[in-house]
Amino acid sequence: PQSGLVLVAERVAYLPSVALAVVAVPALSWLASRAGRRAAAAVAALPIALGAAATHARNFDWHSAVALFGAEVRSFPDSGDAWRLYVSALTSASRLDEAAAACGDQLARPGRSAQLSNNCGVVYDRLGRDDDAMAAYRRAIEQGLAAVGHANVG
Repeated sequence: PQSGLVLVAERVAYLPSVALAVVAVPALSWLASRAGRRAAAAVAALPIALGAAATHARNFDWHSAVALFGAEVRSFPDSGDAWRLYVSALTSASRLDEAAAACGDQLARPGRSAQLSNNCGVVYDRLGRDDDAMAAYRRAIEQGLAAVGHANVG
C-alpha cells in the first residue's frame, strides 16, 4: 500500500461477512422455494468452499508472529511497516541473523520508519555490531524517534 500501513487484523472483515450472510439467507431461502433446496445448496457451496479454503490457508500464516509478518512482507514488500513488524518478530524469536539480514536490505530504502531503524539498532546491539547499532539509532533519532533513540544510544 502507498501509506506503508499493513492491516493485519482480518477480524475487521467479520462484521461485513455477517452482513453478507444476513442478506444471503433470505436470498437462498427464496431460491430454495423457487428452484428447490438442491439448487440453493449448489449456489451456496462455492462461496462456502472458497471461504473455507482461504481461511485454512491463512491459518498457517497466523501460526506465529514470524509466519504472519513474513507473509505480510511477501505480500507487501514495499511496506516499511511490514518490515518493522517482521524484524521485531524475528528478534523476539531470537532469529537475530535473519533480522540483521532484513535490516541490511531494508534500512536504506525510502519510506522506512524510525521504528524500523530502532528495531534494527536493537538487533545489531544484540549481535555485538556496535557501529551498526549506533548508526541505526542515530537514523531513528534523525527520523523523529528522539527519546527512544537517545535512550538506546545511551
